[in-house]
Amino acid sequence: QGLAALVALVRAALPGFPITIDPGEFRGAEYHTGVAFTLFARGVRGEICGGGRYQAASGEAATGLTIYMDSLGRALAEPPTRPRVFVPLGVARAEAAALRRDGWRTVAGLEDAVDARAEAGRLGCTHVYLGGQVTAV
Repeated sequence: QGLAALVALVRAALPGFPITIDPGEFRGAEYHTGVAFTLFARGVRGEICGGGRYQAASGEAATGLTIYMDSLGRALAEPPTRPRVFVPLGVARAEAAALRRDGWRTVAGLEDAVDARAEAGRLGCTHVYLGGQVTAV
């Protein structure tokens, strides 16, 4: 009855959320005093997190979980990338700040570059800032 009530609560809060119940799953966590759970993500190898109900040292009931960061990292979408622009040594800080406000990721030159385009390419930049203009490498 308790499990049925829990499933009903989850279904009410997250309609369509897939739930699998495995009464044979036991991991030897003797400290659990109630329902234990494991979360998976479709298409991701490994558990995202696992935890359950237990009694805290204070005697109060608690629920805890462990998040597996390696699995969570595999579940997250790649962040959108912004183009990188190489800003040669000597460009005013205000100009570089303006580029960042415009959405560019800036890579500052730390020494005079003989060939700024080549240096931009070496540093993995998609663009170079020369003469007040952003140009593709």
